[in-house]
Amino acid sequence: MARRRRLLSNQGAYHAFNRAESGAPIFESDEAKQVFLEIILSAVMRFSWQVHAYAIMTNHFHLVVTTPHGNLSQGMHALQSAFANKHKAFRGSIGHVFQSRFGSNHYPIGPLAGRKLDYVHLNPVRAGIVTLAELKDYRWTSYRALWRPHQRGLLTIGFAISTMHGLRDDSVGWEAYAERLRFTLATEDRPATDEELFGLVRKEKAGNKRRN
Repeated sequence: MARRRRLLSNQGAYHAFNRAESGAPIFESDEAKQVFLEIILSAVMRFSWQVHAYAIMTNHFHLVVTTPHGNLSQGMHALQSAFANKHKAFRGSIGHVFQSRFGSNHYPIGPLAGRKLDYVHLNPVRAGIVTLAELKDYRWTSYRALWRPHQRGLLTIGFAISTMHGLRDDSVGWEAYAERLRFTLATEDRPATDEELFGLVRKEKAGNKRRN
């Protein structure tokens, strides 16, 4: 049966992701993660993407990207092939590195895309790799770059929190975003308390980009 053609958009944001074949730890070392991050950024330049967020885990990865030229499939094929070739050459192995082409979901820029932004950044916290407080210094998600604008390079994380969550790209807006992540984690398995709701509203009001 012929593979169904993906319908791609040049607007909104994609949450794109993939996992290693059989869950193998292909990104176990910092060196492997760094190689993959450099390949991602190379694809961003080559395919004129905007990369809003990333998380590189031990056996899978997540991206939130906008593709102005509607070329998600080409870019994902290029970046995964580039890493697979390096990985197989280093390991002296053959066969598939990733379990599938890739998965993706498309969202309009706004709150729905913002939830995926949060989901991507919280991956290492939910996996028990770091705490939310430690996430600010964790190299393998784009959340670290939010707090270090001079290190963002091609990352559009500031633009993302502004357009998806309505927050300013400054220290007050960053704190509001951190509060949003804390609130998300705290209320996953129970209703929010009044104190938590008021705290989130206070922080987001302070960090709102329309506030003078």
